[in-house]
Amino acid sequence: MTKLQRIIASAVASGSLLVSAALPLMAQTTVVITDNGAGSNNSAVVTQTTVTTVNQSNTANVVNDIDADAETGDNDANFNTGGDVTISTGKASVAAVVTNDLNSNAAQVGCCASGATEVEIKGNGAFSDNLVTLGQSNVTAVSQSNSAKVKNLIEMDADSGENDANMNTGGDVTILTGNAKTSAVVSTHANENWAKVGPALGGLGSSTVSLKILDNGAGSTNWIVANLAKISTLDQSNSADVKNDVDADAESGDNDANFNTGGEVLIDTGDAEVAVGIDNDVNFNYADMDCGCAMGLIAKIEGNGADPFCDKPSNLLGDNAILATLTSIQTFGQGNGAYLTNLYDDDNDVETGENEIKMSTGEGGGDPSILTGNAAVTVGISNSGNVNSIGSLSPLSWPLPSVQMSFDWVAFWAFFGLHVG
Repeated sequence: MTKLQRIIASAVASGSLLVSAALPLMAQTTVVITDNGAGSNNSAVVTQTTVTTVNQSNTANVVNDIDADAETGDNDANFNTGGDVTISTGKASVAAVVTNDLNSNAAQVGCCASGATEVEIKGNGAFSDNLVTLGQSNVTAVSQSNSAKVKNLIEMDADSGENDANMNTGGDVTILTGNAKTSAVVSTHANENWAKVGPALGGLGSSTVSLKILDNGAGSTNWIVANLAKISTLDQSNSADVKNDVDADAESGDNDANFNTGGEVLIDTGDAEVAVGIDNDVNFNYADMDCGCAMGLIAKIEGNGADPFCDKPSNLLGDNAILATLTSIQTFGQGNGAYLTNLYDDDNDVETGENEIKMSTGEGGGDPSILTGNAAVTVGISNSGNVNSIGSLSPLSWPLPSVQMSFDWVAFWAFFGLHVG
């Protein structure tokens, strides 16, 4: 009679797509051929396969098209007689904020079966034939990929001025033009892969394989053939194609005060300011992989009976043999491709001026005056990305962060006299 005992205990847990914990089977396997009669033929064939596959992929196509205009001015004060003439133009401000936060994969995967494998051929009778063939494979495959295509098109105009005060008689003529400001903030944060592949949660990082042929009768033939393999693969890839095209104009001026008689003539033009901030933060791979999961091997042949006929072994392995093959393979693959294009039009207009005072006659020797404000352009472009990391320290916080900007946006807004609290 043959006793064949096989015990398997397993537990499987899985999480969400964002934080995925996938654990392969945690198995304890016991194969025993024991106490069988003389001349019996006993065999056990055991095949165990555990496959864990995690596939995560994201595709994002984003187009942001912004066309914003702000204008103050285009006032006329002409042909007035007596008293002062004043045109005061307020500020023209345009602000655009575009934030793209795209494509994150996270996986926490267990890859190592915990528990012991025990194979024992023991105490069988004389001239019995006993064979155990054991095959165990544990395969873990994690694949993460992201593809982001982002196009941000921003066209902005701020215009303050284009006021006319012509042919007025008596009193002072004053044109005050407010500031013209445009600001654009474009931030793209895309493509993160985070993977931790290691021993199953709550399990051990190693397993023990025990192969024993003990105390079998004279003339018996006892063989254990065991093939154990642990294979883990991790692939992470990112592709980002980001194009930022910013066309920003600010103009303060183009005022006319002509043909005025009496009093002083003053044109005071405000500042024209353009500020553009572009921050691209793309393509990060982080992997912490520990699937070596050492297998401790105990192989023992002891106390078996002699060959009563003193025959030579039919092969070099003899009548009692253990053949064990243990394989552990880990492979990593990480790749990034980033195509970043940042366009700021050199022909953008940042102008203050183009004011005219012609043929005006002042009283008391008053001089015509034109005061032109400042014209300023501020452009900040920050590109970062294409980071691959394998190890125990992650360059990314966990859980995955929202947009991470390296540009000093507080100072950027303060430049425009705005406060973000």
